[in-house]
Amino acid sequence: MKGMHDRSRIARAGLWSALDLIVRSIGQLTFSIVMARLLGPDQFGIIAIATFFATLCCAFTQGGITTALIQNPRTDRADESALYWLNLALAILLAIALAALGGPISLFFRQPVLSMLIPAIALVIIITALGSVPIAILSRKLDYRAIFFSGTIATVSSGLLGSALAVWGAGAWSLAAMLLANACISTVISWVQANWLPSFRLAGAKPGPLLRSALWIGGAGALEAFYARGSAPLLGKFFDVRTVGLFDRGLSMQTLVNSVLSGLVGRISLPVLSGIEDARDMKKATASALSLMTLFAFPAMTGLIITAPQVIEVAFGQEWMGAAPVLQITALAGLLYPFSMVNLQVLLARGESRRYFQIEFQKKTIGICLIIAFSFFGLTALAWSMVLSATVAVFLNSQYSKDTIDYPIYKQFWDQRQLAIPTLAMAGAIFVISEWSTLPVYLTLMIEAVIAAVIYFGIGRLMNARHFNLLIDSGFALFRQRIGTVTTDRPDESRA
Repeated sequence: MKGMHDRSRIARAGLWSALDLIVRSIGQLTFSIVMARLLGPDQFGIIAIATFFATLCCAFTQGGITTALIQNPRTDRADESALYWLNLALAILLAIALAALGGPISLFFRQPVLSMLIPAIALVIIITALGSVPIAILSRKLDYRAIFFSGTIATVSSGLLGSALAVWGAGAWSLAAMLLANACISTVISWVQANWLPSFRLAGAKPGPLLRSALWIGGAGALEAFYARGSAPLLGKFFDVRTVGLFDRGLSMQTLVNSVLSGLVGRISLPVLSGIEDARDMKKATASALSLMTLFAFPAMTGLIITAPQVIEVAFGQEWMGAAPVLQITALAGLLYPFSMVNLQVLLARGESRRYFQIEFQKKTIGICLIIAFSFFGLTALAWSMVLSATVAVFLNSQYSKDTIDYPIYKQFWDQRQLAIPTLAMAGAIFVISEWSTLPVYLTLMIEAVIAAVIYFGIGRLMNARHFNLLIDSGFALFRQRIGTVTTDRPDESRA
């Protein structure tokens, strides 16, 4: 019964996690389209530079503590409270330091608005630190229903606020207000839902192991943030804020799609993999997670490669067409992302936070060097540097899986071979339609999406591909567990 209960709980968590990611991503995409059409590339470039520094700090403070607590389900309140206060103190120090640097940064980029914008955005560091432990507790409990409601309310409320300010002419400040509102609302609701308060009684607390793990993971997160967003300050210095805005929108579209796809699997896979000790079971679970990710990532990224100009034109308008090549090229890197992400999940599930940091340090050192070298040559060159970096990352990330669960990268690639024919057939259909269609762009894009889905999933089922069977089996298993849960919870009518 316990095993059935656990599977049912994981299934429900998967549903709520998927719903959270989908609804939140649709909300983010909708409001980003509205804001992009109201503000233009220049204002997005300014906010991309300003948020770069805050993102580094948030990745270090929030990412480390959240993952460390998920990895360690047996922590007590004293340990959690000690880690909370230490993390909050660090966040306050980082926020003060960043606020003090607002003036020099504005002079460096010759953008006076940054002198006030950066101190305001620095508040996000403290706000996210306040909610880090409650969010980690909700994630550890697989309570994605609560996370769904907090995320949805925060996304919609902050998006409406930012859009209203943009209409009133607030410029980059409307984007800053949206970020601050989102952080505040999400943190407050998470506190209420988690039903957790930090304790001032820290006697007997032993946060050392948790803190070390959080620092290693947080450091890796900061490196990832520097790599992912480091293009903003480089382009802002070498070119202009408009170039920053164009690159940021192209990259953000690709990362938004990948974050949804990876989140649908990754949110559940880390808690689940953390409970597996046997190497064979870990390999089987890793292969399943990778299959589910590539099942959706391959067609999504292939579609973006072909339709990027149409997507940018429909979503943001002609003013943003310079972002289309960035989206096309970075979508190539997106094809490799499932392999990197799943292998890192294995590493984290085994509690190898120090090795995780070492691998991240190696990858990001190479990636940052490539970004710096390629940034002198413009947007498309910078996008190609990310493809090269993603290729290196796949091989470095997979080494641990090869050593511990006998699942090297060539086996991982080979296991996805059944997706080749459906993906290529879908790509051919999209290409023909995009070349020959004389309909309006938005209608062409809709037709391409429908036909692509029919061809991809139709051929996949006709081939009886393992990926599609895994998806269907997971769906039926989820339905059976849901029915079983309802039946178990229903009173025995024969005793009435």
